Amino acid sequence: MTKKLISIIAAGALVLAACGSDSASDSESESSDVQEEAQETTSDAPEDTAATPSNVQEEAAATVIAATKEDGIELDEACVNELTSQLSDEDAQAFVDADGGSAAELSAEGTAIGNQLLGCADNDQIIDAFIEQMKTSGQEFDEECVRDGLQDIDLAELAASAEGQGGTPEEVVNAVFDCFELGS
Repeated sequence: MTKKLISIIAAGALVLAACGSDSASDSESESSDVQEEAQETTSDAPEDTAATPSNVQEEAAATVIAATKEDGIELDEACVNELTSQLSDEDAQAFVDADGGSAAELSAEGTAIGNQLLGCADNDQIIDAFIEQMKTSGQEFDEECVRDGLQDIDLAELAASAEGQGGTPEEVVNAVFDCFELGS
C-alpha cells in the first residue's frame, strides 16, 4: 500500500513540475476533507478491539511490516500493531491475502486505517522511497534539492489524504518544482 501511495505522489510531482504548477486551493480543501473523513472513520472504530487483536490482525501487521520493508521503509511495529488491531477481521484478511500490497480490497474504514500506516515510518525513509520512485521516471532532478524541499513536509499525512483524490498535493509540487531540470 505504501509503494502505491508514494508512486501516486511522486508521479504527480513529476507531471505537475514538468507542466507547471497552478494554485490549487480546491485541491487543498479536498485534501483536508479526505483527511478529516479518514480521521472521523477511524475514530468511530471500537476502542476495545485495540486491546485484543485477533490472529488475522496480528498476521496483517506482520504482512504489512514485511511488505514495506521490501520497499525500503521500516515501520514502527507498535504503531502498525495499534492500527491493524482496529481492522475488522475481513479487512485484516484482505491485507494478508494481498501480501500487504495495494491490491487489498478494503472497506471504507479499512482504507482509512490503511492510509494511516505510512505514518508509522520515519519521514526520511519516506523521502528516500519517494526519491527512488522519482528516479524510475528518467526525468532529471536535483536529489538534494528534493530532500531539502520535502524535509519539513509530513509525507505520510499527505499520502493518506492524496490517495483518495489520486493526485499530488500542491505543497509537494511547490516544494520540489525548482528541483527539475526541464528541457529548453
